[in-house]
Amino acid sequence: FDVVVGSFTGIDKHPGTLEGTHEQTVKLIVAGDCGMIIGGEVFGGVSVGELTNTLGFLIQNHVNVKTLLTAQIGTHPMLTGSHARYPLIKAAEIVAQKLKCKA
Repeated sequence: FDVVVGSFTGIDKHPGTLEGTHEQTVKLIVAGDCGMIIGGEVFGGVSVGELTNTLGFLIQNHVNVKTLLTAQIGTHPMLTGSHARYPLIKAAEIVAQKLKCKA
């Protein structure tokens, strides 16, 4: 079974100088043949629950990386990383690049 893994470490608030900001890492595991998200890991500060629930939803609904990358997302300075460096999306971009290189 062929899998592709991508991970990205960012921060959980923006700007990163806000009090209580923590590093946040997301790892995505996808099927190498179709890009379906089949697993993952999230670790960091207290805000990881938000991404853990999202990751579970993506797996349960058989979402592929292309769908995730075209999804509409919103961010909030006190609650999430910047939209430009959102760890879930950045990890998906890394996976997509690896899948593209395999083709």
